[in-house]
Amino acid sequence: MSSPTDRQYHFDTRVVRISQLTPRMRRITVSSPELAAFHVENGPNIKLYFALPDGGRASRTYTVRHFRRDALELDIDFLLHEPDGAASHWARHAQPGDTLAIMGPRAPLDLAGETHVLLLADLCALPAASALLETLPADSCGTALLAVPAAEEIIALQHPAGVRVQWVVDSAIDALLPALAALPASQWRDAYLWAAAESGVVKAIREHFIAAGRSSRARTRLVGYWKLGQAEQDHA
Repeated sequence: MSSPTDRQYHFDTRVVRISQLTPRMRRITVSSPELAAFHVENGPNIKLYFALPDGGRASRTYTVRHFRRDALELDIDFLLHEPDGAASHWARHAQPGDTLAIMGPRAPLDLAGETHVLLLADLCALPAASALLETLPADSCGTALLAVPAAEEIIALQHPAGVRVQWVVDSAIDALLPALAALPASQWRDAYLWAAAESGVVKAIREHFIAAGRSSRARTRLVGYWKLGQAEQDHA
């Protein structure tokens, strides 16, 4: 078995299939013989690279939605938004045969020992939350608050029977906050906390937990996936 330093992390792939999951969520399946060396256990996140009109390249972080080693196929879910960014524009116009360069993954997130969770995600982070729900231990319990702007963006999810999925159908950017405020603290006090949404919303989520007496960063992962009015490369 190769050591991590010997592993391949860059892959040149081609689009083999496109599926429209919801009006705004498009799944693009890529494949390549190089994916035989893809180490999905290294983490859920990968970098994708897109050509820009000026000849440069833009990178964006996405979630491995599914990897089928037997078929050497990788599914990636793209949010189609307006105005288009580099990734959304590519996904909107992608056709079978188009190329996509991929880097990673290198940042594992292991929830194998977590049996009580609270997950919060907006539409942008829905693929990541969906992947986490699928990988939780079967005996996990807890709540997933998932905000979408319209009911047609709700998708079928696989998750442990003990994890309650609550859809928040609201177009407000901060729709997660009232739903979180309505949760009794007993439902998250001892839980592993994971939240991904607009940067300002994630800051408010962090402040909510601190005000409620949970200031420790242990067993907590809060990530600003995007920032209102800015592209990914413009904010940390």
